[in-house]
Amino acid sequence: MWSGCPDADTGDDPEVRARLRSTWERARAAAAESDPVSARAAVTDMYDDARETRLLRAPALPRPWEADEQVRDQAKDELVNVLLLRVRDARERERLKAIEP
Repeated sequence: MWSGCPDADTGDDPEVRARLRSTWERARAAAAESDPVSARAAVTDMYDDARETRLLRAPALPRPWEADEQVRDQAKDELVNVLLLRVRDARERERLKAIEP
């Protein structure tokens, strides 16, 4: 939902646009590196910057129940990733047992 933020209408202030773009890139890099804590912190910074600069088209902060839903969805995604890793590990152990003399 923030993907258009770096190109958002920030008026005539190139500093605001540069700051938003930098924060957006930091959030994307943290997400790509599987660092959800840093990614969430960067997104929080983006909300703060958008509010301080009165950016008209910035996404609104999630309402409390929406934030709860997002946390539940993230927890489910993490659980799936952990379970898939355990299944892969178990399959790899079985494969290695079959190969051992």
